[in-house]
Amino acid sequence: MQPLSPAPVQSSEEQPETGLPPRPVLCPPQWSQPSLPNGHSKNGNGGATWSIMNWVMTGGKSYCGTMGNAGSYVDLLGLMKESARSTMGDHDAGDYHGGAGADDGYGSGDVDEDDGPERVDGKAWRPLSRKVKIPDDILNPYRLLVFGRITVLVLFLMWRISHVNTDAVWLWAASVDCEIWFVLTWVLEQLPNLWPINRVAYIGVLKERFEENLKGRSELPGIDVFISTVDPEQEPLLVTANTVLSVLAADYPSEKLACYLSDDSATLVTLETMAETAHFAKLWVPFCRKHSIEPRSPERYFGLTRDPYKDQVRPDFIRDWRFLKREYDKFKVRLNALPDLIRRRSNVLNAREEVEAMRQFHLADDDLQIQLLRKKLSRATWMSNATHWAGAWLHPSQDHTKWDHAGIVQVLSLPQGCHPQCESHERRNGMSIDFKEVDPQVPMLVYVSCEKRRGYDNNKKAGAMNALLRASAVMSNGPFVLYLDCDQYVYNSQALREAMCFMIDHRGENVAFIQFPLRTEGVNICDRYSNRNRVFFNVNMRGLDGLQGPVYAGTNCMFRRIALYGFDPPKFNILYQHHTVKVSRPDDQKPLLVHSNLPGKSKWLKRFGNSHLFLDSIEDAENQAKPLPYQPEGKSGHKPVVQCEALTQEMVREAIGVVSCGYEEKTKLGRGVGWVYGSLTEHIVTGYKMHNRGWSSIYCIPKRDAFRCTVPINLTITLHKALWWATGILDQLRSS
Repeated sequence: MQPLSPAPVQSSEEQPETGLPPRPVLCPPQWSQPSLPNGHSKNGNGGATWSIMNWVMTGGKSYCGTMGNAGSYVDLLGLMKESARSTMGDHDAGDYHGGAGADDGYGSGDVDEDDGPERVDGKAWRPLSRKVKIPDDILNPYRLLVFGRITVLVLFLMWRISHVNTDAVWLWAASVDCEIWFVLTWVLEQLPNLWPINRVAYIGVLKERFEENLKGRSELPGIDVFISTVDPEQEPLLVTANTVLSVLAADYPSEKLACYLSDDSATLVTLETMAETAHFAKLWVPFCRKHSIEPRSPERYFGLTRDPYKDQVRPDFIRDWRFLKREYDKFKVRLNALPDLIRRRSNVLNAREEVEAMRQFHLADDDLQIQLLRKKLSRATWMSNATHWAGAWLHPSQDHTKWDHAGIVQVLSLPQGCHPQCESHERRNGMSIDFKEVDPQVPMLVYVSCEKRRGYDNNKKAGAMNALLRASAVMSNGPFVLYLDCDQYVYNSQALREAMCFMIDHRGENVAFIQFPLRTEGVNICDRYSNRNRVFFNVNMRGLDGLQGPVYAGTNCMFRRIALYGFDPPKFNILYQHHTVKVSRPDDQKPLLVHSNLPGKSKWLKRFGNSHLFLDSIEDAENQAKPLPYQPEGKSGHKPVVQCEALTQEMVREAIGVVSCGYEEKTKLGRGVGWVYGSLTEHIVTGYKMHNRGWSSIYCIPKRDAFRCTVPINLTITLHKALWWATGILDQLRSS
């Protein structure tokens, strides 16, 4: 497989010599500074600061309030309203306030006081995020109810134990054991809910510090998005394509975003679907940026029941909308025709190969004819360039099945340079779309299918994710990794920026992952199968966020790459009996740059494998993910991002090598690095091990849902999912 030619990049005299695998870079679009309310300014002497009085712009209205009255409300009895969410990007850098705004919930909240210095370089210090505590006058009634129930349950168990049924002792003992187990699980579930919190992110401050600089380029860290698909027959290709399009169109610099699709079945139709998706993204991504549309999944956007022209003021929007709608319909037709197109192409080329074999048979001597007769021609699957597909064939053959095939890495799109020519896209029908005002570049899209061979355990989903982790480190090496299922499309284009507010804040160095709630659509009001799972995502996860952090729910989660590598957090302390105890760890698990103890290459070879590009990327991943320091170096408040070179053929070849089936042998991959093997619910054990190392996590609930998916209303699927979750709970108990 030959990847696309490498894209030109912008050279930089400030590029440090690190010997690291580079990342494509182009100049980001220029962001205009939103206006502030009357009487407010951005200087450190006046308004728009959080110290005295704050303006919160909601829905075109201005609300004035103090820090003591700003907050959120959580209904811990399960009747919580979904409006109690953190602030989204509608607050700019000037509309900064001390707590949650008027639209964020009810009640007042106490704000965490660890906010850094008041002033830096003559300007008011404004953190990127805040932790808003729920007031005690709201929580105390619930706490009283919980303790009352615990008292009643203890008295009930005491009565049950003291009154033995002598006629059926074994039945009595079994029932008492079950009752004790149910009481214990209920108490363990309720205890975290006694200290829930809300969180607030300030995207306006993020833009001001990382994108408004004299160099004219974004200094945000890179993000690698992982999307996994198993079988196109079970997971429709159109759904996967929409998820990829929503990721590529997210509000994040194109040169800092990379999307990797893992195809577990290694089918050619999935690759050609992604090729069509990359082609359509050249229209869809600039259209989303130009008109700021939401959501950015074309299937959901064009299927909205509301007026598509609402809040649109550009005179060319109607023409662009109609043109994109027509192009998207053509795109869907091409996707529907791909399976039949591949089948007809393969039949034609296989017939041509058979004719050539017959011609050679007639020209050969007797001995060669006997050899040709014994040789059976395989019914291969052919690519568009008339070569054999390296993955699974339509007619399975040796080395070409879903469980036995070569590793494949194909680059489908790349940002084309630092100074793109923003020209209109002409079409045969004479219509065009003007993209001169936006960045028309599409983020990097890579198709990956890890190698599978007989005798090697592929470890299913966890193995595929670890293969993506290594391939992305070699090619783009984004310090943060976002994992999505193929049906979880981006519903809020600002979600990535909101997660960055927590990750690179001055208090975010110990954060291993950001968990977003799982939101579903297409569920009726009754929700008889509890597909929304509101109690878990609206109550329990908020309670866990008040402790060490929420659990990893399996999808909609952004990781710190260095945490996935199995390293300890920079400040790993265990609180034991009100004393801070330093914990001794092996050298290959300690933080790299914070403690300045780089282990030898021999230890890393045993831990990460023998890929030198992969090993060289580890130090850079930690450096890029370092949180925002108190004393900024320059206007952005962050060290300049290391400039990267173009993607080369050597990187692609190395990526194919690290996704091979034998790469993980004699390493700690899957046993201390990456997603953990040996569990049906690998995500629960993976998150648990991160917490066990001392990392924390954050539960991020944007004002607008970050991701959404469609859940089929089916009793069989619901029961299967319940069994899956129950198995995950047992895995938590037996995991070490």
